[in-house]
Amino acid sequence: MGKFVVVYFDDIIIYSCSLEEHVEYLRTVFHTIRDEKLYGNLRKCEFFESSVVFLGFVVSSEGIKVDESKIEAINEWPVPRNFHDVRSFHGLDSLYRRFIRGFSSIATLLTECLEGDKFEWTSAAQARFERLKEFLNEAPILALPNFARMFIVECDAWGVGIGGVWMQEGRPITHFRKKINGAKLNYSTYGKEFLAIVRVLVTWSHYLLPREFVLHTNHEALKYINGQHKLSRRHAKWDEFLQSFTFVLKHNPERRTQLRMPFQER
Repeated sequence: MGKFVVVYFDDIIIYSCSLEEHVEYLRTVFHTIRDEKLYGNLRKCEFFESSVVFLGFVVSSEGIKVDESKIEAINEWPVPRNFHDVRSFHGLDSLYRRFIRGFSSIATLLTECLEGDKFEWTSAAQARFERLKEFLNEAPILALPNFARMFIVECDAWGVGIGGVWMQEGRPITHFRKKINGAKLNYSTYGKEFLAIVRVLVTWSHYLLPREFVLHTNHEALKYINGQHKLSRRHAKWDEFLQSFTFVLKHNPERRTQLRMPFQER
């Protein structure tokens, strides 16, 4: 499990880098199934495929992309007329949030329609509804992580949100975006940029903790974070968390406009 097999309920996917490996992995899995007196339905099995649809995603040597049948269903989705319609659309769309830069920002007006007792579908919500469809049609193929090569993590913050992208060799592996609210909206620019780094690393810590990576930030003051001695209690706690990771911190101001959410408030 986790080395060459993924199991989800009664679905089993076996993956490998070569035909020879794959034959050996199949033999191992088949022996295990037989030893446990379990059975598979041959009519539902596919072997030696170069790509496979799994849990709503198409997985291949190129990477991970959105299932075309799901995109077709989203494109044909009628205009929501009640709370249930919005929840259903948002649930399906959320499955692919990692493909959409700025998903949470675009979907905000949809989720706001779920507030209150009376359903109201505004022209702004309709615009976001259509925009989410467009974004899914343009969704990139996400790269599969290669743990033998260097990862790059880029972070950014703006007035109402934080975000980041996990990349390798110029291709995105996944995106992270989150709106901020409450007291966090009053953080300084430095504080929001620092928060973006912390939240991104928390989200992907299970991948990033065991290895060195490059961390890009577009806030110049954060370049010296490891050498600062006078920190607030909050920042000191965050700094302690960062010590768990091994990374090279680089200042990259040009990435600001590429990372920020569409529809953000300026």
